Amino acid sequence: MKLTKKLLMSLVIAITMSLSVSLLPAFAEGSWDTVSKMPTERMAFGVEIVNGKIYTIGGFNNAGVLGTVEEYDPETNTWETKASMPTNRYGFEIVTVNEKIYAIGGFHSTLENSDAVEEYDPETNTWKTKASMPTNRAALEVVTVDGKIYTIGGYDTTTQESLDTVEEYDPETDTWETKASMPTNRATLEVVTVDGKVYTIGGYNTTTEEFLATVEEYDPETDTWETKASMPTNRALLEAVTVDSKIYAIGGYNNNTEGSLGTVEEYDPQTNTWETKASMPTNRYQFEIVTVNEKIYAIGGLKSFFESLDAVEEYDPETDTWEIKTSLVTNRDGIGVATTDGKIYAIGGGDGWDSYHNSVEVYTPNYDIPVITNPTNLVATAEDSQVTLTWDEVADADYYIVRRTTTSDLEYEILDDEVQDISFIDTNVENDTTYYYVITAVNLIGESEYSNETYATPEASGIEDKDRAILTITLVTGVEKEYVVSMTTVNDFIDWYESKANREEGSAIFAIDTTSDGRKTDYIIFDSVLMFAVAN
Repeated sequence: MKLTKKLLMSLVIAITMSLSVSLLPAFAEGSWDTVSKMPTERMAFGVEIVNGKIYTIGGFNNAGVLGTVEEYDPETNTWETKASMPTNRYGFEIVTVNEKIYAIGGFHSTLENSDAVEEYDPETNTWKTKASMPTNRAALEVVTVDGKIYTIGGYDTTTQESLDTVEEYDPETDTWETKASMPTNRATLEVVTVDGKVYTIGGYNTTTEEFLATVEEYDPETDTWETKASMPTNRALLEAVTVDSKIYAIGGYNNNTEGSLGTVEEYDPQTNTWETKASMPTNRYQFEIVTVNEKIYAIGGLKSFFESLDAVEEYDPETDTWEIKTSLVTNRDGIGVATTDGKIYAIGGGDGWDSYHNSVEVYTPNYDIPVITNPTNLVATAEDSQVTLTWDEVADADYYIVRRTTTSDLEYEILDDEVQDISFIDTNVENDTTYYYVITAVNLIGESEYSNETYATPEASGIEDKDRAILTITLVTGVEKEYVVSMTTVNDFIDWYESKANREEGSAIFAIDTTSDGRKTDYIIFDSVLMFAVAN
């Protein structure tokens, strides 16, 4: 069976490119909000996000095949027309490497595929024609591994055959290299990466005229293929995504069985096994899929050739359950989908083959993850004209906020509101001044409570430290208090502690001045002390 025009169109319009940037949600949770429309109605276009802005590229509408490029800024809710792509096309693949967008292959028209490779630089709003892909094709898949782009499989309209071709593109050198062929030729497959390995899943083989369950693993490091356990269900036009290193194959199409599918199957690369999961409530293909907070969202698509959908459904891999969510405002397929700021954007698309959209809808999922925990074991180390902070990593934290004060009223100022590591160096300090620090952890839900407070007093190098020590007091609550004090203070504390332990008379409270000018004093109650330690 050669591909008919109608089936070919259906088999090449699945384009899903998404990038997640985790910030705080702004829209009402669990609903779709309509925002500014894309200037050009179209479907089967490419979508990429660079520096928080969404780029829609190419596609087609009633006017024909397009090279149109438009940029959406979620912060200002505005669109701006950009330099057009040199080659008008749809059904191509699109990927970002080093903040530059690469458009690869695709269709000039319904019967003419392309080898064009073009690079767009959002910073300069310019396109560059790059070395052509060695093999003309569309309905291929593209992945990136270690900065290299791999083009896999696809369809050649000249021969009307699916392909096993694998070619590697190096953006640094603008060169192509032919790699070991995929064992099974196919188009409209799905490709995902796990731990640096590439997995090709399902698809349609024109030689055998069948929908496939085939799974093959490619190792870019050794340029070798290995056949893996097949999917339980033969299908093409499916969607696949990874969550916690497991691959989820969802939906798709098989004309030899029931047409559109709601099948969900999970593949574990470690054990090379498949497990059938709860089916998606709505059978569909040519839909879009994204993950937010490790939950999978299936959006729009087709139930049949001329029945587009508004259905939005959420899958939780942890509980193996689906939940029907608020529907799209507009039924559509061939849409562009992107995620940023914890929100899902559904852009453009079509309804059937003669109705095109430019509407943009934004969905904010309901977040039910636990409130993020506060960081622990914050330690400050003083040096000459700087203080180094370290703390324990917080699970699910996207970044940290560092705060500081030099007073005892705990009104902290923010030093850095997006620290990616679990350490921070404060160089905006003066020697012989004591600084107090706390940090918080931040994720999609919000900000944690403060960490433990710590402090340090930077000093010029060369100062004699033999009369100073670190006194660490552990309270019965488990809280540790650390003080850099003179040996006189240490000895006074030990004498006080021993006298109270021996039930001698005297105050049950020991005062420690934490600043040289006495602006902050900690009062230690004997019964609250579990243990203490002294270090030089």
